[in-house]
Amino acid sequence: MRKKLIFSDIDLTLIHDDPDNRFENIPLSGEKRYLSKLTQDLLKNIKQDGHIILSSGRRPSAYELVRGALSHDFAILEQGCVIMKGDGTLDQVYMSRFQEYFDNNLVEKYKKKLQQNGVELLDEERVLTFRLKIKDHSVYEQISKTQDQNFRLIKTEDYIYFVPSNGGKEIAVDYTLKKFNPNEHQLFAIGDNLNDIGMLELIAKLGGTIFTFSNAEEEVIEKVRQFKGYISQEHGHQGIQEILNLILKK
Repeated sequence: MRKKLIFSDIDLTLIHDDPDNRFENIPLSGEKRYLSKLTQDLLKNIKQDGHIILSSGRRPSAYELVRGALSHDFAILEQGCVIMKGDGTLDQVYMSRFQEYFDNNLVEKYKKKLQQNGVELLDEERVLTFRLKIKDHSVYEQISKTQDQNFRLIKTEDYIYFVPSNGGKEIAVDYTLKKFNPNEHQLFAIGDNLNDIGMLELIAKLGGTIFTFSNAEEEVIEKVRQFKGYISQEHGHQGIQEILNLILKK
């Protein structure tokens, strides 16, 4: 039987705003969200004879809050611009693709330009990305008209991320896949937000199975339907537990 190779979003997929009242919840120091003990155990079972790659918009410091609680091999962070190994060390080979951004201070230059034009960016420490909280969805169209060619915009339900043009979850997923032999693995991907669409589509086109939830973004649901994936009618902790159980049985 082929091993399982899973790519999964973190927030509102593996961990949620409300506790799981049916099972014990794992304390996450400094984290406002909850991880169910059952979800943690299911991930451990999958990891025993498979591989798990987390995929998130989180910055490294926010990833550290959940790293020890979630079984995984790698974590794709900052919308595919940072890859960290499960031990918390950076994948330096992948990071080298962004050397131009470090050498020429491109991130800080673009942030400054946007702020001078009145764009209110969030003040947070990130490696290669930055973001703003969406107050009016028309701001996406306004910013995209004056977009810097060195960056791409990635929109989620609540934020607009400014990401180096050679970054993105799907690019990092493709890179990480090369660390394994996809032909020797069953491929799976789980996501619920707009920034997960590229990842879901890539895994589906490689013959993998993709999953989402009935309360996910409509574009995500349509993508999963397009590739005949699975849409859980359960939400929150119960939704992810259903999906992980389905993966274990495959």
